[in-house]
Amino acid sequence: MPIKRSALFSITTACLLLSQSSAFAVPFNFGTLNEETRAYAGLNWQWDQTGLSKPNLVLGARKTTTDLNDKVSGFDLTFTYSLAKSQAEGFRAGYIDGKCDVMATAGVGYSFLKATPLVFGGALGPYSKLLVEIDSNKKTSLNLELNTLKCAGNHNSMQPT
Repeated sequence: MPIKRSALFSITTACLLLSQSSAFAVPFNFGTLNEETRAYAGLNWQWDQTGLSKPNLVLGARKTTTDLNDKVSGFDLTFTYSLAKSQAEGFRAGYIDGKCDVMATAGVGYSFLKATPLVFGGALGPYSKLLVEIDSNKKTSLNLELNTLKCAGNHNSMQPT
């Protein structure tokens, strides 16, 4: 199910504008919590689909809350576009939890290329994500993502009240 170029251009433009506006946003500090929402872009390699030369393009948004103990929780939404096939690859929504440098994630999604729902689990770090996906046909896939997101939260600027 190919996406028209104008729709892809609109989605990309909206994500880039959101990423530019949120990159300079000041995180909200509600007493002991630091909340932030960040848009990001990245590249994704799926061992069963992409070669090293044609990764998938990733556009996403992550909303996190960080407490004074650097515990991070929140959610991550991603849209993936296959450069090799020139069509939408999939959509994923996951819960994240952990510390700034290493967080766990688990969630659900849909693969447009395989036309099947999927579940995933994995680890997130600064500028990276590693996932194992299982689709409804019980096929597994290993994914590596490199993205523009630094460590979640702004824990260095938070002070106890």
